Amino acid sequence: SMDNFPVLAANGFCNTLWVGYYGLINKCNTTIKEVNTNTQITATDAIKQQTIGEARFLRAYGYFWLTRLFGRVPLIDTVFSDPAAQNNVPQSSTAQLYTFIENDLNFAANTLPLSWDAKFVGRATRGAALGMLAKVYLYQQKWQQAMDAAGQVINSGQYDLSTPFDKIFREEGENSKESVFEVQATA
Repeated sequence: SMDNFPVLAANGFCNTLWVGYYGLINKCNTTIKEVNTNTQITATDAIKQQTIGEARFLRAYGYFWLTRLFGRVPLIDTVFSDPAAQNNVPQSSTAQLYTFIENDLNFAANTLPLSWDAKFVGRATRGAALGMLAKVYLYQQKWQQAMDAAGQVINSGQYDLSTPFDKIFREEGENSKESVFEVQATA
């Protein structure tokens, strides 16, 4: 059914994507709420903003995929005190969703570092936020903004195309200088 597009609501693959991305978004919303309201967190303001930047990057990532896959989806940017209330959130237009995604990615780009220490491989960076922002702009045909965001990634000095082609898609090519953002996984 995926090849011919008559995908039904009972399709397990679609349901898994929907539940997975909204699960990610819920975790990001929870993180943002906790950082903003939990008085027992003893981190500096800079670390708190960086944490919110990472959460907003991942939330934008989830919404970008949901928008690409399903089009109009509910925009949930808070944690509901009554979980059943989130079942009645109306769909947002793709324009509203892309504006929200852009705002999250711009926030992330302004709060995340250019790079992380090697022990934090896979964490979102300014380049990852700007790279995804460029892609979001491309999907909306905002050519100049896409070029500007991509230009910031290119000119950051953090990335290049030097990894040999026969290694880039193998384990030895993981997290190379060509990788702007890579989801970490185990074999």
